[in-house]
Amino acid sequence: REARKKAEVVARALGDLAPAMREIGEALLGRWQRGWRKEHDPYRQPWEPLSPVTIARRRKGKGKGRPKILANMGALQQSFVYAFSQRGVEWGTEVVYAPTHQFGARKGQYGRTKRGTPIPWGDVPKRMLLPFDEGLWEGDWDLVVQIISRHVMKEE
Repeated sequence: REARKKAEVVARALGDLAPAMREIGEALLGRWQRGWRKEHDPYRQPWEPLSPVTIARRRKGKGKGRPKILANMGALQQSFVYAFSQRGVEWGTEVVYAPTHQFGARKGQYGRTKRGTPIPWGDVPKRMLLPFDEGLWEGDWDLVVQIISRHVMKEE
């Protein structure tokens, strides 16, 4: 919210910032993807490792290497997108289970299946996908300022 307010003030003063917002979205998406590949949160803290039960379930008939965290099918990682406008950049996903990974969940927290199996079937540790404080990763404010400055200088 704070970032959006600041962007609105700057946008009113400087004119069309949509191209800068697009560049910011692309830059932050790239940083986010690199973090995902390294299996760490936006603050560069490693995600909680997979449990032995999850590793065993994922290995059925597959190689011996360690399965990647949050990469069973790839749908979650591929679902994160950004949208930009004159007013700012927004991030998100429509994958319904993303909040479970972001905030974690206890075994059975969402009830049970028709067969009585708990949902989720085991505890899911918190593995932060997106930052929630200022909306940016550590050090990204400098990147945002550089991009906006470059676009503003082009206008003059």
